[in-house]
Amino acid sequence: MPKNLCYYCMNPTQGRDPCPVCKTRANYSNQPPALRVGTILGGKYLVGRCLGRGGFGITYLGQDQLKRKVVIKEFFPKKIAKRSPGETVITPERNDLTDNYERGIATFLNEMITLAKFDDPNIGKIYDHFRENKTAYFVAPFKDGVTLEEFARRQPGGMSEETLLEIIQEILNGLEKVHDANIVHRDIKPSNIFLPKAESPFLIDFGNARDFEISSRMTVLLTHGYAPQEQYSENFKRGKQGPWTDIYACAATMYACLQKKRSESGGLVPPPSAPDRAGGASVADIHRVSSRSISRQTARAIMLGLELNTNRRPRSVADFRRLLFSGQTVVETPKSYELLCLAGEFEGESFPLFDSPMMIGRSGKACNLVLSDIALNRNISRKHCQVWTMGGKVMLRDLDSTHGTVVNETAKIAGGGTSELAKGDCFSLAGNIVFEVVAGQDDVAGGKKPRQPYPGGRKSSDNKHTIATDLKKTGAVRRLFKKVLFQ
Repeated sequence: MPKNLCYYCMNPTQGRDPCPVCKTRANYSNQPPALRVGTILGGKYLVGRCLGRGGFGITYLGQDQLKRKVVIKEFFPKKIAKRSPGETVITPERNDLTDNYERGIATFLNEMITLAKFDDPNIGKIYDHFRENKTAYFVAPFKDGVTLEEFARRQPGGMSEETLLEIIQEILNGLEKVHDANIVHRDIKPSNIFLPKAESPFLIDFGNARDFEISSRMTVLLTHGYAPQEQYSENFKRGKQGPWTDIYACAATMYACLQKKRSESGGLVPPPSAPDRAGGASVADIHRVSSRSISRQTARAIMLGLELNTNRRPRSVADFRRLLFSGQTVVETPKSYELLCLAGEFEGESFPLFDSPMMIGRSGKACNLVLSDIALNRNISRKHCQVWTMGGKVMLRDLDSTHGTVVNETAKIAGGGTSELAKGDCFSLAGNIVFEVVAGQDDVAGGKKPRQPYPGGRKSSDNKHTIATDLKKTGAVRRLFKKVLFQ
């Protein structure tokens, strides 16, 4: 271990104790499971103070062979890996996690290789990446500055809209390039936006980037309040994650920086977590709860960015930027809606939706859309759910079904509960049949008049000619999907 070096700030001590720069005593040490100060990595990087631990790794202050301060990130996913006190090697918590842990390391390194190619002032630069201690590391230059979280906390009277927009505009510039490379950050928050002195703000900590999956049984690693609903899915593809996932986190970051509410310790408070919101928790309009006055345009952009429904949220950085800086609307609402059956008894069939509820289930007397194939629909209740339109929106109500109704695989509607859907949303009835909400006929090119409402609803037992029967006779199949969800 080098002498006359403070491992807390990585500055020379000139033989003095405590350090003349940071006043830290010479016996400073990191707490397990962090590496010991003085550890050498890659044959050339000296490990100093532990800067923090996130869901996917531990970050250290370090020094390279040129005596430059660096930041070292170690892949060390919580609840998945472990390190014995005094050791450097990391191992999976259980033997059955070995393959998944190795895939995680490979993904981590692949993302760092991709990010290392960027030369952009708004994306954290990477010096080096390597494998050691049965894990992976990347090394980045150390910059003097503060995170957006630290900066926002220090603003008397709260952060101004003008200052925040200047920072976010820079971050969006970098994020757009990241998305163009098919990478999703998945952990944008105030503490992962760095504001260096006399340089442009940039994104840091890509350890959770893109489609890293541990296994279907593994805990989802994210930051509550900043992560959207789709990120709580354990399967990246089924969770429908993409650029819009980062847009939600950007909007939540702006919300936390602007609102006057603070934690007991003075920290920023994000919106309620996505699952809490899906369960009924509300988010106050940022225009009403901001610490300083902000424009309606900025408030509207933030609230649209915080939409739980991915189809109502800005889909790209370009969309979000237009909302923030030009106020243009980017989310279009169809004039009418239909249900397209993706899997199950009526696969490929489409059914128009109207203001009067369409009941779906196995009851031939009560339901408009009757699921009569017992072998396919054994878990579906006689009166399973209702779907209808209301004020340009699609509403779905579970009718206290036995096995439930699930939206986009991540949100199970409570018995008797109602969920609002948008174009592109999917829902499953007990895993036996899957529908997607699509635009109605008057929204397609050369649009036709919408079909007439389904006959009689559920009021009369004479309605044996259900919507299913009518549409099987006259409805053309718009799209035929050969995919099955919720298996």
